[in-house]
Amino acid sequence: MRISDRYLGRQVFNGTIMAVVLLCIILIMGILFQEIRELLVKYQAPPLLLLKFLLYSLPYPLMFALPLGFLATVLLVIGRLSTQNELVGFRTSGASLIRLSAPIFALGLFFSIVCWFLAGVFSPMAKLNSRKLIDESLKNDPLSLLATRSETKLPGFQAFVTQKDGKTLQGFHLYQLSDDKRNPKPETYVYATSVDLELDDTDGDEIDDNFILSFKDAFIEEINPKASKSGSNFITASTAKPWPLAFPSLHIPDKPSYRTNFKLFSQLRQPQTKEEFNSLFTELQKRHALALACLSFAFIGIPLGISSQRRETVSGLVTALIVALVYFVLLLTAENFENQPAICSLMMWLPNLLCIILGVFLLRRASRQ
Repeated sequence: MRISDRYLGRQVFNGTIMAVVLLCIILIMGILFQEIRELLVKYQAPPLLLLKFLLYSLPYPLMFALPLGFLATVLLVIGRLSTQNELVGFRTSGASLIRLSAPIFALGLFFSIVCWFLAGVFSPMAKLNSRKLIDESLKNDPLSLLATRSETKLPGFQAFVTQKDGKTLQGFHLYQLSDDKRNPKPETYVYATSVDLELDDTDGDEIDDNFILSFKDAFIEEINPKASKSGSNFITASTAKPWPLAFPSLHIPDKPSYRTNFKLFSQLRQPQTKEEFNSLFTELQKRHALALACLSFAFIGIPLGISSQRRETVSGLVTALIVALVYFVLLLTAENFENQPAICSLMMWLPNLLCIILGVFLLRRASRQ
């Protein structure tokens, strides 16, 4: 290994790590404000649970931050070498531009392998585990599901609680909805000044199947147009018969985004419907195309860094943002053609092909100058 290889490799590697850390902090802040608020305020999750959620949130932004950070670092490092005429010194000593770029291509390949594991193994596992955090929170305190001053959706019901004092709910509103999944309509409305809430744990499960509600000073409106001219029946009672309220199902859907690459490969070998096959195939294509981003950015980043004429910091960051924006927009747009596998595959790999082809052309032209 030449001294130039260690010199360039160390600068690009260290710069990429710093850029990825900075980008991850920026990207993860949005996730934290969006998701942790629900865990902290609504479900009153303990600090340890929030720390787990933070760790599970890292792989997803990391698989986007790594290619972008690598591209920005390559542009900055090559731009600085070009501005300070260090590239001229290397080439004067007999080293070609392509040979000087070898450590950058090696790092691009290494980071692409890391991205493959992030997108195909760690991110799906982290997504699945983060979905289980709410399950864990409800196991610790199932009553936290009925949060105060916020609407709670349960299977076939919607509830609103004004105040909660232990297992007693004050100012309780409940809507029983119809079975229409697309446009459920209220069939029964219940208001009670006070409700005593208990949990039905007769089955011995960790998660209870029903809330048992005992209403006090209740007003019940039963919407039944056939029963009366007004279309509703009204009932008032100082106390009402306990009402079982179904606990929401905590079953986590088995989405392709929750499965690792190894599981997706094994499922593709099994008989699948056309829609299921297209969904699995699209998810795999997206992950592999995204994993190749670092190597593709190495091809396009080197000649763009050399051609930068302005101050390298501003020029490199702006160029990196533009290239990454175009790349990720094309990649994510391809998901809209999931039902057309040929078009979807072409659009998934088009950003990588453009970066590599254009990068090879510009790199060859720069090496001749």
